[in-house]
Amino acid sequence: MKNLPVKTMTFTKIIPLAAGKLPIAASGSAITEVINAWSDYKKTVETETTKRASIDAWRDTRLADIQSKKDLLELYLKETFKERAGMIQGFFNTLDKGIEKGDNQLINDSMGAILNIANQSPLAQAKEIMLAMHDPNVQSIEI
Repeated sequence: MKNLPVKTMTFTKIIPLAAGKLPIAASGSAITEVINAWSDYKKTVETETTKRASIDAWRDTRLADIQSKKDLLELYLKETFKERAGMIQGFFNTLDKGIEKGDNQLINDSMGAILNIANQSPLAQAKEIMLAMHDPNVQSIEI
């Protein structure tokens, strides 16, 4: 296909050319339609910009909420495992003393305490904390 030369015409050149060919009412109506379309376009842009800002604000709020819950859960798990490690180590030290002394009661008590700690799942407790964070009736959460 050949590239044909295109002659550019400005709006001011078109109006005089159409002056004799278009009735006045039709040209006035066309201008009114263009103005109305432009006005509708500007309203749509404003509405969509407002919607976009609202969506951005909602997203930022949700991300901040998720981040704070993540931080809380991470801190809870870190401290819980740290506490459990200390307790288990203490009970193993007591177990060692019981074995050295040949104290069956101390051995049984130490083993029972170690197993009791091992049977308690910090993840189950974390689940309860997460449920409490989503419950609007919960005023505070103790960790």
